[in-house]
Amino acid sequence: MTDFIDQIIESTPLQLLILLISAIVLDLVIRRVVRRAVKRAVAKADARRDDVQPVATSTAALSVLRISERTKQRAAAIGSLFTGITSLVIWIATVVLGLQIMGFDLLPLIASAGFIGAAISFGAQHSIRDVLSGVSIILEDEFGVGDFVDVGPAIGTVLEIGLRTTRLRDAAGVIWHVRNGEITRVANRSQGWMLASVD
Repeated sequence: MTDFIDQIIESTPLQLLILLISAIVLDLVIRRVVRRAVKRAVAKADARRDDVQPVATSTAALSVLRISERTKQRAAAIGSLFTGITSLVIWIATVVLGLQIMGFDLLPLIASAGFIGAAISFGAQHSIRDVLSGVSIILEDEFGVGDFVDVGPAIGTVLEIGLRTTRLRDAAGVIWHVRNGEITRVANRSQGWMLASVD
């Protein structure tokens, strides 16, 4: 009887099924934890804003309103980035473990993946640099949506910060798409105080 149970436990389809269910559960748990953390950060930012909003008459109070909005944006961006990275790692590990369970020899695959990865990274080095710069901008809070910034090629109000590009609108109404990897310096003219623009 115990040999029969051992055969069932060691059978390839059951191991693959357990691996797949484990990956799905782990992915869902991480997404839920990150979603809760983002909601908690957004709730704290909303509470700070609600405390200040009825009596926002000074520049410091207006600055708190702006910082709370930026905190919400950063929490959402960091949450989506973290869930994307963890999902990618979980599913790559699941595929590798699944191939190993099915009896594939992974050494040639890993060796060829190294060469393919080097070729892809060489070809996509600008995109990788843009994404890393975008993550750095978001994490270090260099500027946020609504700030009036000078990023070298363009000067204007930030409309959107993506992982690869930042969108600005200049004083003439032109929308600039600046790649994050090309931003080597930032002059933020509205961080910490307010700048009024009148049409």
